[in-house]
Amino acid sequence: MYSVPTQPLTHLPSWLMDWTPEQIRALRKRLGYTQARMARALGYSRIASISELENGHMEPSETVRVLLCHIDQRGDLPDCGEA
Repeated sequence: MYSVPTQPLTHLPSWLMDWTPEQIRALRKRLGYTQARMARALGYSRIASISELENGHMEPSETVRVLLCHIDQRGDLPDCGEA
């Protein structure tokens, strides 16, 4: 029978846990994306969420850390519907 893991998020690989505000801002700027585009790509409904991440006022969720790693490795963001 399968049991639900009870371990905290510390079991995640360090590359998922180490996104600093500076790294998030640097990634966005390296790609040339606005905070609005980055917010949509990461699933945030508020543009201010990116500012909060980049200024250390909010921690990225596990899902956002995975997306940031994907974006960093691929060098692009998912299509956000922008022309």
